[in-house]
Formats: sequence, structure tokens, C-alpha cells
Amino acid sequence: MTTTEPVTEGSVRRRRLPMLVTRLAGDVPGRYWLLLAGLFLVGYVYWHLWGKPWTGDSLYYTAMTFQFAGHDLDEAIRLTGEYFNDPEIDRLHYGFEDPVISPLIYPRVVYPALSVPFVLLMGGTGMYVVPLLSALFIVWGLMRLMSRLFTKEIALAITAVFILTNAFLEFMTGLFTEAPALAFTVAILMLLPLGGKRFGMREAIACSILLVLVTFCRQSGPVIVSAVCFAWLGTLVLHRRLRTNEWNLPVLVLLPVGLAGTLLMQWWAPYDVLAWFVKVNNQPDTITAIRNMPEIFWKLTVADANQYFQRDVALLGIWAAALISILVRPRSVLTALLIGALGPSMLLSVLNSTVSSFRYYLPMYPILVLAAAGLVHHVLLTPRSPPR
Repeated sequence: MTTTEPVTEGSVRRRRLPMLVTRLAGDVPGRYWLLLAGLFLVGYVYWHLWGKPWTGDSLYYTAMTFQFAGHDLDEAIRLTGEYFNDPEIDRLHYGFEDPVISPLIYPRVVYPALSVPFVLLMGGTGMYVVPLLSALFIVWGLMRLMSRLFTKEIALAITAVFILTNAFLEFMTGLFTEAPALAFTVAILMLLPLGGKRFGMREAIACSILLVLVTFCRQSGPVIVSAVCFAWLGTLVLHRRLRTNEWNLPVLVLLPVGLAGTLLMQWWAPYDVLAWFVKVNNQPDTITAIRNMPEIFWKLTVADANQYFQRDVALLGIWAAALISILVRPRSVLTALLIGALGPSMLLSVLNSTVSSFRYYLPMYPILVLAAAGLVHHVLLTPRSPPR
């Protein structure tokens, strides 16, 4: 006769933990997760010891977090200067009060708001917690999503390359709004009808909330909305499906939510992006600036590409694979998503007109990674037609 362990709260909790870990891991082998964890740890430690995980933008987000924690603007700026050991911190008043720049800063409330409890506990160091958690979620989400769409080995290879790119280490682990914005974007992609995923009302509600968070994190909601619209249009045109189009509900939900969020943000903090475009490019007026936009875009793209060659060849490879996938897999829904995301990203980049290694394309990087993985899957695993 054997005795059984009595059912207690502690034993139930011990059983739930392995179940939770199993559900999070999915059907991906544990050794794959260990490899990704090791690469993430090495990259994170390397960048935070020898790189620079913050810039001038980070100072604004830190000051906003101190404000949300209960300090007035002057005290928040002072505390930010103390943490970063910056004797010229008073210059933040210019950004917060300038009528051209401030509407771009103030709506980015999600990252500072989420950081408040960590800053209350850890001071300025608490600003690193939300990007770290976001980066971990991005790795987990991309790995799970690509494992659903392709093979685990392809998912592992592409995710590993992405982790070690300069763009991931700098913007996904540093004090920037890109990390939480991309985490919300990856969550949306995991809920969309990709790889047989069913998109119902529960997914629609979740995606709507996530899209609002993206909009008030880094104003990159139009990238996602445009990608979803192109996925719907591509499915309609290429596969001639209207009533049975699985992208009908995503478009019906995300398009009005995205428009409403953008209009609400513009009403709350009116931002004249053309005024910034004219100012940063030293153009005499708006009409002349728009007329010169193709030339400005070309010079900006060449300068960003040159920075890639110097700093981020791995990401340049992901870009090349994704763009080639447009030609090789024209009927794929990932191709439609990529084309839809590329247009707004190009527009955001040229309107900001800042040479920054394609930083303003970051909102579309999860889709870029999926498209690159799609090309690898097509080349390695698509059956070849037998010779006649």
C-alpha cells in the first residue's frame, strides 16, 4: 500500500509551476530556449558594459517617469540629472516646452507609466526593467510565432541572429520606447490569423488594447494598421476571398481603433510633422520641402545603409532576405504584411529625416524577421518540381 501526498496549497503550486513553464515553452525544446537565453545574456551584458544603452531621448522618459511618480517638472529634471550625472540637464526644459518638439514627447506615456513602480523602488535604475522585460517577451514571442509558421530550427536560427544585431541590443535593451512598442507589436502578431490561428472577438479586443498601447508608446500604430490592411487586401486580390477572408475582422477592428487612437493623440498633443520636416531639412517652405522629398529620402537611405555596413551587417542580412522574399513569395500573407508595414515606415523615416541606422523602421522589424524566416523556409524546405 502506497501513501499519496495530501493535496495542499503548496503541492498545487508546485504542480502549476511546471505546467506554466511547459505552456510557455510550447513544443520548442528546452535546449533551444537555453541557447537563446545564453545569447541574450551575453549580448545584454556586452552592450550594457561597453555600449551605451541610453541617449538624450532616455533623459526625457526618465524625467516623465519621475513626474508620474509625483514630482513637479523642475524636480523631475533635477533628479534625472543626478542619476545620469549630467550637469547640463536643464536643457530638457527646451524639449518639454518647445511647441514643435514637445508634442512628439508628451504622448509617449506608456513606457514612463509602466516604469513608475520600478523607479520608486530602485531610483533611475528602475528605467531598465520595462525594456528588459519587453526584450525577453520579444524573443519569446518571435520564437513561438516562427515555430508555428515554419520549423523550430529556422525559428532558432533567425531569432539568434536578431538577438545579436546592434539594433536589438541598443534599442530593445536600452532606455527607449522601442522595446515596449515592439513587445506589444509582437503580441498583436501572435494573435493575428497567421499559421492557422483563429481570430475571434477575444483576439479582437486584445489587439485593440495592444494597438492603443503601441500608439501611446511610440506613435507607430499606423505601421501595424497598414500591414493588416495589406494582408486583407492581398488575401482578397490574390486568393479571391471576401466572405471567407480571415483578415476581415482584424481590419474591421484595428483600422477604426488605429484611426481613433491617432486622432485622439493628435487632439491631445497636436504635432505638426511637416513643420519638423521643413525645419530639420532647412527648407524655405512646406511646398519646397515636399517637392524635394524624393531626394531627401534617397540621401537619408544611403546614409542609413552606410551606417548598417559599419555597425549592423547581421541586420542588413535580415533586410536583404526579407526584401528578396517579396519577389520569391509574392502570394504569401507575410509579403503583404511586409509591404504594408514598409510604406508608413519609409514615410516616418523621411519625415523625421535623422540619420540613425534605419531607427524609424524599427516598428516593422518583427514583420521583417518573419519575412526573412519565410525566405529561409522557402529555400530550404519547399519541394522542387521534378524535371520533365
